[in-house]
Amino acid sequence: MLAALVASGLLLVQAGALPFWVWAVVAALAIGTRLLAHVDRYRDELFLSEEGVSRQHGSRLRKTSTESVRWDELVKVEVLTNETGAGRKDLLLLLYGTQGSGVAVPGSVAKSHALVPALERRLPGFRTDAFAQAERSTERRSWTLWERAGAPPP
Repeated sequence: MLAALVASGLLLVQAGALPFWVWAVVAALAIGTRLLAHVDRYRDELFLSEEGVSRQHGSRLRKTSTESVRWDELVKVEVLTNETGAGRKDLLLLLYGTQGSGVAVPGSVAKSHALVPALERRLPGFRTDAFAQAERSTERRSWTLWERAGAPPP
């Protein structure tokens, strides 16, 4: 598409129907916009380690946010859904830690990094059945998937 724009503009310049400087500005803007999209890609990375879970999201040229929670500080895991139905990308996993720490993980990121299987392995009593219900849900709702016994509310 970009090549067609540049070539057709050159044909118009050669025919005298378009000033060269107009073509040059439009071509530079089109190419620059295309290159900028590749330079400043949004990234959303989840890291699972022996210490805990952390998520970095943002782009290279703008602010990148980092959220984290240690396994030993984790007090609650919750999943939020909305009324858009099954197969959507807006499922949200919330991992609450002590003293305000925590991680919010979009469903697509959780799935691509196998977060739910990792939570099942690490957290005794993790409610896989509740997560399956949340995946099928067509209403706005939250499910508690796991909570540390005797932990203060997050």
